[in-house]
Amino acid sequence: GASGAIFGTVAVTWIDLFAHWKYQYRPVRKLVLMTIELLIGIAVGFIPFVDNFVHLGGFLMGLLVGTTFYPVISTTKRHMLIIWFFRIIAIPLAIVLFVVLIRNFYTSNPYAACSWCRYLSCIPTSANNHCKGYVIY
Repeated sequence: GASGAIFGTVAVTWIDLFAHWKYQYRPVRKLVLMTIELLIGIAVGFIPFVDNFVHLGGFLMGLLVGTTFYPVISTTKRHMLIIWFFRIIAIPLAIVLFVVLIRNFYTSNPYAACSWCRYLSCIPTSANNHCKGYVIY
């Protein structure tokens, strides 16, 4: 589905909130509501057959790409330097994340690279066996 893109868009709204904090109307209230929205979205990822990797990956890539390309109002030279520092860090991180995700996507067993990652999308209980993975050999 489009949940990765939706989480990427949510991440860009976080970038907008933090980059323009002093221009926002009631920024703390917005931060609380956006945090609740993010937590609900991640909680939905624990439903069987809904993948939190897409949610978290879309959010992380949205943060990195949003940091790089989102226009920011810089009133001081210090603020502008901080923004450019984050942009310079975000570009290689986005490239590395993309390469690692593509590499893991095309391996025969993606859980081999990260044994604990399966618990990002399921809560292990005695009533389910969803944490064992969905790899078909």
